[in-house]
Amino acid sequence: MLVPDTSMILVTEKPAVELPVVNGVYGAMYSIKVNELENGVTTKSEIASAYFYDSPSNTAFASSNTSAGQVFVNNIDLNQGSNNGYDRQTSTGRPIENLNYDEGVKWVIMGDDGIPPYTFAWSKIFPVYKGDFPSLIKRNKGFCIDINSVTADHADSVFITLSAGKKIIVRHYPANAGKVYFMPEELEDMQVCPIGRPGYLQITASVDDIFDIVTGRPTLAVKQTADIRTVVIQ
Repeated sequence: MLVPDTSMILVTEKPAVELPVVNGVYGAMYSIKVNELENGVTTKSEIASAYFYDSPSNTAFASSNTSAGQVFVNNIDLNQGSNNGYDRQTSTGRPIENLNYDEGVKWVIMGDDGIPPYTFAWSKIFPVYKGDFPSLIKRNKGFCIDINSVTADHADSVFITLSAGKKIIVRHYPANAGKVYFMPEELEDMQVCPIGRPGYLQITASVDDIFDIVTGRPTLAVKQTADIRTVVIQ
């Protein structure tokens, strides 16, 4: 029996969680749940990150982050980076605190450098994707994901990311998009990913809202649940 040569197959890196892009905001606060299923092992993580700007900015391209003093989510102090971005990530099973997202999300901003102190408690339910995940994708056949009010529960939109080797396909759909297709012609040049070196399929349910820190200073709040699964690509 011939054994397939996998020596030239690149190991696929897990894709980053895709975030909604919004124009004209003075900041963005992200609360993210991550569920990973890899080799039969499930890992759950919770991520918090926040950025603040001194002028209306695009969340994808903002480069002048502004300090907002100490930033807390659910009474947990976020780490302030050298670029004035804030973040905290925890995983169940590790000896550090959980971000307690199952009990809600409450942001407390102490304020600094023109950013006023404020508190924002967001009662919206975390969105979640409840549809099917293909475990095998055949490049010559493509595949389909169904996005509707049942599969995209409490979501405004859904990101779908397929990564194999160095190639990544990212799609963003409204939560009522219906059946969306990944056609053979866009998959044909993706790397083959066998069981030992699989690719990754990530489906992220997302909901966002914009509120004013003070009148005329809109800030973006986002909740997401990212589900990441390994996938064999033939």
